[in-house]
Amino acid sequence: MVVIGDDAAEGGDAGETPRRTTMGVNRCPFMHGSVTCDPYPGYVHGARPGVCPRGCAPTPRETSRAEDAGAKLKREAEEFIRLYGKERGIGEDDTDRRLREVLESIASTGTYAHTIDELRHGARVAWRNAPKCINRKFWQTMEIVDARECATNEDMFTAVKAHLSRCIESDHVPVLMTIFKPQTPGTNDGARIWNSQLLRYAGHRGDGEETIGDPAELNFTDCLKKYFGWKPKGDEPGMFDLLPVVCQINPNVAPDVFELPEECVLEVPIHHPECAGISALGLKWYGIPAVSNITMDLGGLLYTAAPFNGWYMVTEIATRNFGDEGRYNLLPKIAQAMGIDTSTEETLWRDHALAAINYAVLHSFKRARVSMVDHHTAAASFAQWRAEELATRGYSPGNWKWVLPPTAASTSSLYLGLNKMTEYTLKPALVGGTGLKTLLFRAKRNGFISTEKLGSALYIMQAAAKFKKKMMHVKGGLVLYASDGGRTQARAFALWNFLRQRLPMVRPINMANPDADFSVIFSEGVEFVIILASTTGSGAIPTGSELFMNFTKTEAGNVLKGIHYAVCAFGSSAYPKFCAGGKQFAKRLSEVGAREMFPTVTADQLGGEDNSVHEFMVKFFDWLLQDGRITLSLRNLMLENFESRTSVKPAFSLYIQPQDAGGVQMSAPTIGAPAILTARTQLGTLGTLATVQTSFKLVQGKRGVDYYREGDHVAVHPRTSKALAAYFAAHFDIKLSDNLFIVPLNERDAYKGTIDPAIPNPVTIEYLFTSVLDINAEPSCDLLSVLSHYVEEEECRKELESLAQDEARRIEWIQDSGVRICSIFDHFPTLSALHRESDISMDLLRDCLLLFPKLRARLYSVSSSPLTSGSDEFDLTVGRVQYRAGTRLKLGFCSDFLASMPLQSTVNIVHRPAPEFRMPRKETTPILMIAGGTGIAPFKGFVERRLHSNNASSQGEAIMVFGCRTRANELYRDFMTEACDRGALSQYLVGYSRESDTPKAYVSDVLLANADVVKRIIDHDGHIYVCGDVRIEASARDALVAIVGEDTIRALEESRRYSLDIFGAWDIQTSHNRRLENTKSISREKSL
Repeated sequence: MVVIGDDAAEGGDAGETPRRTTMGVNRCPFMHGSVTCDPYPGYVHGARPGVCPRGCAPTPRETSRAEDAGAKLKREAEEFIRLYGKERGIGEDDTDRRLREVLESIASTGTYAHTIDELRHGARVAWRNAPKCINRKFWQTMEIVDARECATNEDMFTAVKAHLSRCIESDHVPVLMTIFKPQTPGTNDGARIWNSQLLRYAGHRGDGEETIGDPAELNFTDCLKKYFGWKPKGDEPGMFDLLPVVCQINPNVAPDVFELPEECVLEVPIHHPECAGISALGLKWYGIPAVSNITMDLGGLLYTAAPFNGWYMVTEIATRNFGDEGRYNLLPKIAQAMGIDTSTEETLWRDHALAAINYAVLHSFKRARVSMVDHHTAAASFAQWRAEELATRGYSPGNWKWVLPPTAASTSSLYLGLNKMTEYTLKPALVGGTGLKTLLFRAKRNGFISTEKLGSALYIMQAAAKFKKKMMHVKGGLVLYASDGGRTQARAFALWNFLRQRLPMVRPINMANPDADFSVIFSEGVEFVIILASTTGSGAIPTGSELFMNFTKTEAGNVLKGIHYAVCAFGSSAYPKFCAGGKQFAKRLSEVGAREMFPTVTADQLGGEDNSVHEFMVKFFDWLLQDGRITLSLRNLMLENFESRTSVKPAFSLYIQPQDAGGVQMSAPTIGAPAILTARTQLGTLGTLATVQTSFKLVQGKRGVDYYREGDHVAVHPRTSKALAAYFAAHFDIKLSDNLFIVPLNERDAYKGTIDPAIPNPVTIEYLFTSVLDINAEPSCDLLSVLSHYVEEEECRKELESLAQDEARRIEWIQDSGVRICSIFDHFPTLSALHRESDISMDLLRDCLLLFPKLRARLYSVSSSPLTSGSDEFDLTVGRVQYRAGTRLKLGFCSDFLASMPLQSTVNIVHRPAPEFRMPRKETTPILMIAGGTGIAPFKGFVERRLHSNNASSQGEAIMVFGCRTRANELYRDFMTEACDRGALSQYLVGYSRESDTPKAYVSDVLLANADVVKRIIDHDGHIYVCGDVRIEASARDALVAIVGEDTIRALEESRRYSLDIFGAWDIQTSHNRRLENTKSISREKSL
């Protein structure tokens, strides 16, 4: 594991010492606090154990251990609070105020509590200070789970499961720490996890000296069998029997043993791509290295249960766990599997075996898409980081023997460059937990365990889980993509799939992937970059892609200077900031000195998107020709193939395995958190297709945890119905219960992870068609082109070819027929396996798989306040999207899903913070809320918060301006009226645009009619919020400019007092019609 030593040091609690001393607060300007030799001993491979440039030296262990406990708590608390204040940029006055609070709490209660941000920052610094860790470079990425409220062993195990599930469900293994309540100073009452790691294999005693499994776990396995009655699941002890987890919330509570469910376990089979003998050994290892018997020493408080994981370095598994004689000792078996003579050392069989097993482990983890780093990359990364750390921080402790990789050590600059590094103890610190002997002694003393009586329950739960990760390796050219909904990602993979056989150096990387080390990627010979980027929100770059933006602003980003780039920006012209996301990337690359191949091409979702992509590719081919990278004949051939949509055979095959074959049952990965639909209320008076309010409760939510705030968004992951998915699957002659395996055609592609990372591998057909692929989407030109190769009738083939090559005709056909991917076989029956004799179903599915769009999450504004119902409950306002395709009435996929799902059923959601659309911090700040239609959603939450205050006199003025068609469309009339009566709203102003007995009035008219109100809000430093479709924002802005002028509105924007939450689809029918008109117009221009 890369985070800390594979085995935490054992040790009991420190005993009493008769003589007590005091140590003063360390005032070194480098802010490292008091440095000691306990437990890390100040060991140095050189002359002087110096700490910082000022010359501070570690305090001897005898001195630090003799310090008075009360004085030590106050000293360490002060040192941490001051360190926290400095590193978090908090002013001295606020730091002093917080320190006084802490010291007063210690004086009155004997302890104090860390805030959540103090806890997070302290945990990160503790990892930063860990002297035995080679991967500390990523200390700032650590996330924590605050589990201090856990009160029982069962609560602890629930948190442990959530920790492991979060690691498995993430796109990359995160650096994660779950922190339970700290030990009360002066006592031993802290929570404990007895295991050395959350995941670990048992060590069984065999005949004689033989060990079956991991010898490192012999004592713990004996303990489980003797005192807790544990037995492995199989009839016979095995090499890889997962140990249960022992949780103890307090030494005065009996420990409990819990068996981990399968959804919390990720194991990687070890396979060597060239040596079948190694693959036949049946080796495997778990993917999440979570140290659990560990204590975090933070600000004088000991968090005795703080399980912590990063990701593995290959040598930790291959060299140490598999190779060490004191562990699995597999090198002789590996050498024999390779056919190497082990009878003599002259064959260097150990070296060959080490190299082979390291390659096999790295290959297997990358193939399984589980995060892992090789030791060469880790060593080089640490060397660079430590140099930067010393230059900026002034100190960095380290243990040369632990940091140095155990394989090929002398090939690293660390071998000689760090042989003088000093190991000492910095606080905050991660130190070893309580030893097994001490834990057993306490449990026996309290009567919880004995050799005759079982003192604990065994909880066994069975479920299914799988996991996916991807490896990236780039050489030559590069495709980068930034995608929020999945459309641009699909474009990126389709583009790469076309180019990879012509320009094999081109491959896609997600800008939002934290595993992407751009400094390494761009240093490996990247000469040109193709960027495909969408736009989210009101002109923002997609979520997470700021990782790439931030990279361009670092010193390492200078590697981009001189690299050629081209940007294809995707967006909707319904938004005022059309394609702003892609334009931001182009601007930033230009600023860092990258060289533009040709001006940014914009692709409009409302019309001509395929034509714009065609324009982009033509310009790219021309640039390749002008730059001398391809010949004229190759340029023409590539263009001809692209325009004719020549089929490119994917670099993989598909294999179907029925669920009952060998008892294999694949599990589905979990996206987000499950939420139960608890209530649904019709809004307005429009009947069955009206807008509804849906109320949800998180399945695993806890009160007191801040899941969201007013104004935030919820990403809803809709599902296709099983019935529709089963109908679609039947056309490929497969069942929902079948398992699909994606098999790369060669090991190189498997190693590089060339399959779309959004598709789990393996995966059940049910999960693939209900939750991954959007079979409710329109068939694209590329998909129709592929289908044309599989029809036998000439007339149908020509029809498909024509639809694939004529964008306007394809859109018109879709508009008139309402065809979707799931119904394509109804229009072309001979494509279906149900209507043909030849079995080409798997070939058809293979060629179409990457062309099916992904089922993307839909964003909704939260319509509630956590102060009203609790942060684990929330409301959404869902407008039922309706449009006509020919003579058929069609409903929006996600809105219909939410509006028709049965009560008490679940849906997976992700809370998305919207920090730019939050209420003012001061309640006295006046606010003006402007909304149209379902844009009123976040303002219901705003008003709920003001109602909860119950003190209207202390709140600033609040004006709600709402626009809708008729009174039947007025969504929250009664609620807003009551809020006015109770003083939470100052005024509720409504404009009706189609009410028969009322003059037509839009939002702009209401604003202009109440210009004095608008001026008053602005003059009193108020905040303006606008939520709704793009027409509302444009109309409201025009009215505001007419009232106070353009300069005032721009000043509000610059001071962040003018906040927008805008969506583009105001009328889906109008949108469809406009899209068709735009595409026809572009087609006419091309023909001219």
